[in-house]
Amino acid sequence: MIVPLYDHENHEKNPVVKFPNGGNTGLWYNKFFRNWNEEWKIKDNGKINWLKDVVWEGNKNKRIRKRKIGKPQLIKEYINRINYLVNTLGGETRVYFTNWHMAIGLGLSHPIENGMTWHHNLGIPYIPGSSLKGIIRTWAEQWSCTARENIDRIFGPFHYSNENNDDKKGTGDDEAVGTIIFFDALPVEPVELAADIMTPHYQEYYSKTGKLPGDWYDPKPIPFLTVGASQLFMFAVAPRKKDYISDMDLVLGWLDEALTTIGAGAKTATGYGRFTRQT
Repeated sequence: MIVPLYDHENHEKNPVVKFPNGGNTGLWYNKFFRNWNEEWKIKDNGKINWLKDVVWEGNKNKRIRKRKIGKPQLIKEYINRINYLVNTLGGETRVYFTNWHMAIGLGLSHPIENGMTWHHNLGIPYIPGSSLKGIIRTWAEQWSCTARENIDRIFGPFHYSNENNDDKKGTGDDEAVGTIIFFDALPVEPVELAADIMTPHYQEYYSKTGKLPGDWYDPKPIPFLTVGASQLFMFAVAPRKKDYISDMDLVLGWLDEALTTIGAGAKTATGYGRFTRQT
């Protein structure tokens, strides 16, 4: 069979598909998966070997040590800019470390079946500000004893209809977006990653084939990429206007409670994504 687009053997030797030391790891991870056979099917152990290439330094025969993803100087400059902006707005930054692994962006498309959320410029894993806002709002609504009007003021009201089909919508920009700005949560230093494996036992049942779940099915190991334990992330929030500074204490309390209790990312019910505050 003739492989389309490029010569397979030469492609394997091309330096552009090797791990980009000092380059954008996220771009490489998403665009240069190379463990295909000549029929465009993933080779045996191709998925886990791909993750090992990301996580470990060295070749497939000798893994030396775990990599640190990201350029220290670029990360430092980015963090300093966010700190300056947040302080100017009257906000606050806090640093937390991962208690164990964190899985972010598992639902994103990738040949190994599970993706990761990568910062486009820095090439490192991160938590988008929109996701952080959703995590904290979920905590405030479901686990805190806070009045609805306070939640809607801080986060912006949901657009929904009541029983009489009267739309309840904010009229101004501040009412629509809320009083607090939630920034992307970024690592404060190069990140150590980890390769994990999930083993669904009832794949045919989950695939909606009509077959019932049973213990006679073979488990199908699926490797996926995570952020490792004890990795430092900076979280930042700020008032949209000086008049809204009074909401900061409430939001920072929710931030602590949400990150340490329900966590961030996927698989939080099994312990992923929990944080502990450092500063």
